[in-house]
Amino acid sequence: MKKGKIGLTNRNGLYLLLLATGISCLINTSSIHAAPQMDEKLDGIGTIAYISDMDNRDAIFIQDGNGIGTIFQCSVENELILTPQVTADGKIMTFAVDNGKNQRSIHLLAPTLNDNGSWTAIDSTIRIVRGGAWPIYGALGEIYLAMPDPENENPQGVTDIYGIYQGRLTRISENLGYSKHVWPLMAPDGKKIMYRVILTQAPPMENMPVISSILHDLNSGARTMHLVNQDVFVEQWANNGKILYSFKLNDGKETRAYALYNPDTRESEEIYRNNSRQARLSPDSKYLATIRYFPEGSHQFDIFITDLQNKSEFNLTNTPTQSESLIGWIK
Repeated sequence: MKKGKIGLTNRNGLYLLLLATGISCLINTSSIHAAPQMDEKLDGIGTIAYISDMDNRDAIFIQDGNGIGTIFQCSVENELILTPQVTADGKIMTFAVDNGKNQRSIHLLAPTLNDNGSWTAIDSTIRIVRGGAWPIYGALGEIYLAMPDPENENPQGVTDIYGIYQGRLTRISENLGYSKHVWPLMAPDGKKIMYRVILTQAPPMENMPVISSILHDLNSGARTMHLVNQDVFVEQWANNGKILYSFKLNDGKETRAYALYNPDTRESEEIYRNNSRQARLSPDSKYLATIRYFPEGSHQFDIFITDLQNKSEFNLTNTPTQSESLIGWIK
């Protein structure tokens, strides 16, 4: 993997701020080029997908006990891969590619399959949108994402959750013009979504939460409110059915705490804290992947894997001249 001069600091610093838009279909095939070296660090732990630099272009890498390889690469240097998600079974990735001209293409990379040590997938460009982000994949093959009203030329930061199925665009949430709906997560079974509601102006009703999460049952349409007035970033709907979220501690060190929220009992349990960003819990809930500045004091991010049982950790990528950004566990 070439250590290019362009890092991913901009993406990792802005991923909390991105908003969204919507979807057609062009097909390209992608295949991973496996590195010859073995990676004993991940042997027996799992397989990780992440974004990094290759030849000064954003690319998606898969790393496991057999090595590292690429499965997708942007076509030009000024494109950025944004807001990637992976399904609970690790077979489908969704993400947006920003061309720097207020246009984003929504991509579906699937299925990710390992063929004799090499990973392969088909890349489908689903739609070119204006401001769209956080695409997630549902049980019926539909895609959900946060985006402004496509008919509104001046959305002023207001976004909703939209669903796209068989070419049809359907509004799933309704912000009534005074909030933005962002950061959608898909339940492991693909039948529920959770998204954050953040007020952008004074609401018409008193005592309305400034920030909350809405759990939306896609079958019944039922909605329930969670994590009310809690300043947290929702990271992942983990395979154990709990919501992984993080929040910043007021310790002057930019430390974040990571916790699991049970939407059935509404109880939370802290599992980790460090000067980290982003987080993905492994399918067996034993390991937590995060990104952290490395070397300390630099502006580059490496991926660290923490064993939540014995509290040991290791630097997975160890690339001091460039950055990585997490996608998730493939298996």
